[in-house]
Amino acid sequence: MAPDLAFEVIQATTGEAMFFSIGTDRVFYVTREVSDTATGWNRVDLSSVLSPQFSGASIAAKSFAIAQNPQTQAFDIALVVTVAGVDHLYLSLGNSGVSAAWSGGISWMSVPFDASGISPPSPLTVDNVYLLRIPNGSSSVESCFVDIVRTPGDPFQQLDRYYILPTSSPHWNRHALAIELSAGSIQSCLGNRTDDFVPGIYTFGSISGTQELIFVPQSNAFRPNIAPAVSRLNLPAGATSIASALSPSGVTSLFVASSSGLYFFPPDSQSDGAVALKLMTTSVFAGVSNLAASTTDSRTAVWGLNAQGQLYYTSCPAGSEKLASSWTLPIPICSGAENFAFYLNAQTSNNRNLLIPATAVDDVVEYYSFSTHIQVTDANGAIVPNASISLSVATPAVLYINDTYYSLSPTSPVKVAADATGILTVVQETQSLQGSCFRVTLTSSPSVFADVNPMSKAIQTLSSIKSADHLSNVQITTSSGTTQPLISSSVSADVKNQAASAITQLVQVYGTLPANGSTQAAPTVMMERSVSLKAANVFGISISGGDLIQWAKDLGNDITNFVVQEIDGLWHLALTIAGEVYNAVIDSLSAVAGALQFVFDKLEVAFDDLVAWLGFLFQWDDILRTHKVIKNVFKLFARQMISQLPTVQAKMQTALGQLESKVNGWANINDPGESALNAQTSTTSQLPGANTPQANWGLQQTKGNFNASSTTFSPSSTITGDAQQILSQLEQMVSQEAGNFENMVNQVKSQIVDQIYTLTPVDVIKKLGAIIADLLLNTVETVCSNVLQLFGIIANTLLDVLDAPLNIPVISSLYKKISGDDLSFLDLICLISAIPATIVSKLATGNTLFPDNSTTSALINATDFNNLTSLLRGGQQVSVTKLAVAASASNQTKLAASLSPADNANAALNIIALVGSGAFNFCTLLKSNAPPGAVPTPVLIATFVSYLAFVAPSLTTVWGSTTGWAVDMNDIVTFTAICKAYEDVSMGNNPAWVNGASPVIDCILNLAWLASGIDLYVISNHKTSDKWSFSGAIFFDVGGILAPATSSQFVPKDVAEGVLLGTIVLNQLYGLCCAEGGFALLKGE
Repeated sequence: MAPDLAFEVIQATTGEAMFFSIGTDRVFYVTREVSDTATGWNRVDLSSVLSPQFSGASIAAKSFAIAQNPQTQAFDIALVVTVAGVDHLYLSLGNSGVSAAWSGGISWMSVPFDASGISPPSPLTVDNVYLLRIPNGSSSVESCFVDIVRTPGDPFQQLDRYYILPTSSPHWNRHALAIELSAGSIQSCLGNRTDDFVPGIYTFGSISGTQELIFVPQSNAFRPNIAPAVSRLNLPAGATSIASALSPSGVTSLFVASSSGLYFFPPDSQSDGAVALKLMTTSVFAGVSNLAASTTDSRTAVWGLNAQGQLYYTSCPAGSEKLASSWTLPIPICSGAENFAFYLNAQTSNNRNLLIPATAVDDVVEYYSFSTHIQVTDANGAIVPNASISLSVATPAVLYINDTYYSLSPTSPVKVAADATGILTVVQETQSLQGSCFRVTLTSSPSVFADVNPMSKAIQTLSSIKSADHLSNVQITTSSGTTQPLISSSVSADVKNQAASAITQLVQVYGTLPANGSTQAAPTVMMERSVSLKAANVFGISISGGDLIQWAKDLGNDITNFVVQEIDGLWHLALTIAGEVYNAVIDSLSAVAGALQFVFDKLEVAFDDLVAWLGFLFQWDDILRTHKVIKNVFKLFARQMISQLPTVQAKMQTALGQLESKVNGWANINDPGESALNAQTSTTSQLPGANTPQANWGLQQTKGNFNASSTTFSPSSTITGDAQQILSQLEQMVSQEAGNFENMVNQVKSQIVDQIYTLTPVDVIKKLGAIIADLLLNTVETVCSNVLQLFGIIANTLLDVLDAPLNIPVISSLYKKISGDDLSFLDLICLISAIPATIVSKLATGNTLFPDNSTTSALINATDFNNLTSLLRGGQQVSVTKLAVAASASNQTKLAASLSPADNANAALNIIALVGSGAFNFCTLLKSNAPPGAVPTPVLIATFVSYLAFVAPSLTTVWGSTTGWAVDMNDIVTFTAICKAYEDVSMGNNPAWVNGASPVIDCILNLAWLASGIDLYVISNHKTSDKWSFSGAIFFDVGGILAPATSSQFVPKDVAEGVLLGTIVLNQLYGLCCAEGGFALLKGE
């Protein structure tokens, strides 16, 4: 949301917030809070619709006023617009209180100046407009006043005041006054006194040269031609601002802020000479320039913004305004405020923070959040795509669920769907330790649910604090990787002792409160004076918990003591301030978290440091080094692809010559003895960190923001003569073998995929051998040869595609901040992959993958692929299997501290395949959902770079010690598959390629790839990582073999869509296997 010129806020009848504002573009907007949308906010232009009334001339919104009908909850708006230097008044009456009704804009009624016997000033210049809807029995009365400049250009800027009658003629009626008003010297607000027949207006400021406070009725109810009587109210000394509050009964209270406190004129005590009641003596209202007030059925509240930018508020039960003792202490809501608008939340009576969407891609707001990563799996441990889920809360909460905004209430759970990979990410913004609990329920099986408490991890950590010494010994690791004490040595022993005691008690209290986050009991929020704490063991002045914590932030050393104590079954936080005790009841998990936040504020712990201890801070230096190493591996391999193309084409002939004998030998493979799926699901939980929100943060941000991404790069899609000839050969092959491919994929689905939960890896291989042998041998050479020839034609742009610039919200600005460079597509996949790789490595070994040393620097700065592989081979030689890495062949039990650079590189490339599978699945879905022939360029390029991460484990054979046919075949197919993925960028919108050649090539390549993977397993030592490799190879290659069945050219569309989801599941399982293999290597297995 732009820094608009003016704004107001109302609450819709359904609870949503609605912001009305005049933008810097001089347009009048309503910004609606809308659940189940990307940002949670929808901005609607309300004023531009008026332009046709002025022959299309430009109009500029100048000022506005809003009033609500307290009986119907409908809203009225008065708007002043300027056209060619002349102001015009418009009204929009009776608008719905339901937020959704505003989505299409509103209707306006023009109210031209038509005062009887008076010519309008030229030009008509409106200084201000006021609006109030007053209940009157079964109906209501509209009160609208307009101040205009009497003589435009006059330096004294004297004003004439009119009241508006929307349904009468004339509309404009002179408000006859025997006083002079000047622009910029007065404050006014509308009102209605007890027993008055017409509403009126309060005016405060310089009136006829003297500071006064007056009330003047709209008109003389009995003698309309005579000016109404002016009531002069006695002004408190040092008064600076006024505000009125309309009650549901239709009368207004008037509040005055002064240097000595807050004053009040009751509705029945506003006659001439009336004296205000003093509600409180306090300096917080001194210098208040903006005062506001509101009354609902239950409460009256007053807000004040002072000259220091501090926004205070105080409240009391409605009807108790005259009793000074009924008002709460004025509590600061926030500091540094420039302006404010308000409403009393009729549903919760609480304040909440709202993040309004940015106006540009590069406009990024940084905030703290609780993030929950939820993976939906079936009884066999496989992911469930698009699972239907219900989320419910016990207290109102705003949550971003899979990057969609939802405002939840206890009575309104929301139904959502996990994404195609079975993932549900829930994010809630916070500025403290406080978070909202929620329940996740599987819609199809309501008995399957999970209760989520985002604060539980922090409480678990805090449970270890039993003394001041424990606090003093806490060490944290900052985002830069340095270690420091959590508590400064300057904090006194007395404060640390109080803090340790409070933390211990609060953790204890936490376990006694409702686990769903609801309130245990409803404490009073009224100010109650009582005897001192020490004298009667009863706390003094009672304040709501949120108010007390907020107030404490501004008090610093003024708080001389704090304690947590139980009284009459309820726990309280008590603060001693200037000899007075103030307390708040601790009656919910959120209240405990708020009290804990106060304790750490007293310990002078910065929130960043608190997050580093109780939550998580990304250590970007370590992540960035991992990113740079991975990026250089991919970049140098791409250069190697271009230079080594002739060599690969020659080696292909030799490798393919042995393929038939290898397939025939599958019958003699030793069986590991468990199903391929069970090999994955039985130990997936052993992979630490991979399923955390932190590890998935980069991928989640990519998914949520990619639709708003852009690039200036445009790859060539022109098919030259040579390329067209190759494409024609592939189309001919596809046409000739179409029936065979269709039969093959049907058999693979029915005999393998549908039985994947019970088949062992060898069962899968033997069935595949019987299904694919002839088709594989007849087509693989043609496919590989054509793909390599086609790559040779377009290879010169490969590096340009990798370096293509990418502007994506959040990630581009973050990358610029941590690296100093602009983000490219290759940077994106390397960055979001480096995050989980670094996290898993630290959990496995306690060390980062690539420490800040000369070896890492050499890997980052290597200039060619041979130099890179030499650096990796410089350490201990490693044995590598297809798709997942084995441990070092010469020392399977070595400690993590002695892992070689090659081991770390292998582990990294295996772990990033988990992100690669997620990113590749995401891009695949974007492509499938795009209109035919209109896949956006960013999607095509992102699919290619995510494929690099997807197949990254297969690159590790290049610097491994294992040699022979399996390695050669793996290298050739890896090379060819990446070439084909790159060709998808140029031909991703060519129907013949997308629907026919591309899926068939994927199928054939994966058939050949599986052959090399099987042979690698045969010659391996069958270590833990080899077993993960074997399962991963099956998931990966079976998913690729099914590619033709994802195209409507070979199967019906509904079948293709179902198979596509099946391949996504297989891809995700492959990624998990790879990550487990990398983790096994880091453990020396």
